[in-house]
Amino acid sequence: MKNKLTNKFLPISISLDKIRNHRNIEIPIKLMVGKRYFEYTISFVIEKYMLVVAALFLGMVALYGSWGETQNTYIKNLWVQIGQETPFELWEMDEKSIMTSASASIFPSSNQNEESATMELVKLTSSNLKDEKSLKEDTKNGLPIFVHSVADYDNLASLAKSENMMEEFMIQKQIRITKALIENKVSRLDQLNDSILLVMNRDISRMFMEMVLKNLGAPAHVLTYFADTIHLRKIETALMEQVKYNVPVSIKLAQSALETAYGSRVIHNNYFGIKDKNRTGEKTITTEYFTAEEASMNQDIILTQKPFIKKGNVLYECKVQDYFTQYGSAWQSFRGHSEFLSTNKRYAPLFTKGKNYEDWADKIGSERTGGVGYATSPLYGELLKKIIKRYQLHLLDH
Repeated sequence: MKNKLTNKFLPISISLDKIRNHRNIEIPIKLMVGKRYFEYTISFVIEKYMLVVAALFLGMVALYGSWGETQNTYIKNLWVQIGQETPFELWEMDEKSIMTSASASIFPSSNQNEESATMELVKLTSSNLKDEKSLKEDTKNGLPIFVHSVADYDNLASLAKSENMMEEFMIQKQIRITKALIENKVSRLDQLNDSILLVMNRDISRMFMEMVLKNLGAPAHVLTYFADTIHLRKIETALMEQVKYNVPVSIKLAQSALETAYGSRVIHNNYFGIKDKNRTGEKTITTEYFTAEEASMNQDIILTQKPFIKKGNVLYECKVQDYFTQYGSAWQSFRGHSEFLSTNKRYAPLFTKGKNYEDWADKIGSERTGGVGYATSPLYGELLKKIIKRYQLHLLDH
């Protein structure tokens, strides 16, 4: 019998001398221990039915080996397919239309920071469309194939680290909330006084920056936007507003990022594109999406318009001049957003969704997509969800 590792014959002899209905097998064993040499012989008897079982076993091994090789070849081919990125097209939109549809209120600017922030929104939209089309089918084997970038598999270690850090953040956040409630003998966060809430939320804000955002590899302009600054501590403020007005932190932060392209377009401290019904102050150029009838009714404020097609529905992407609310500070804008949503009957359905950011994002968008009409862009809700998912902002909701 050959040893597959050494390609040499093992010292095994089989006697074919029949002893009634048995076969006798002798196996000599040679051992070298140190400089000493030992020889032993093991002999035993095999019944006829045992030979049949052995033959069946060897046959199954051979069959499995043949099948297993086929499967290994298929699996290798499957992973080759998985590792190949397939380019996708963005519906009927070009890059410019994505950039202008990113917000309900787009303010003009020409600095470099604005371009990088806008391209961040373009990437978010692009990746969303890829997600929807990334499930393909292996026509030969009828199996689903998920198409990912090869880079996804190269970064598994960093991904695992990020997930661990996010889990640790959630634990530490809950510890701080529970501690504040117990120490102050209350059952709800809105029963805490502002000074205690401020200390707790400032701690949570700093933890989120260190444990989540920085470990997600967020671009520099995103980190800069969410970082604490003298004029506004955005995460901390959003946490405070969440307790007082029940607007999810994730929604408030995502809206502010989307409406201002991560802070590159802020006019009169307006972070949420809220319009001024009193029509005072200066007009600002923004982008709206109208039906043909609406476009006809608003010709007095429309500067330019062009068709915008989404899933067979035709709208008109219009540059318009309109009045937007002016705030004395960035904080006043964040508070104004909370009051605008919580006191306006139009947005009451949002507060029936709890703090599920996906439900909020789906409902807050255009009326044409089943929303309450905060914005006219048909992409508004999807863009909010992409920002929240990309930067794990929902971890701040509670």
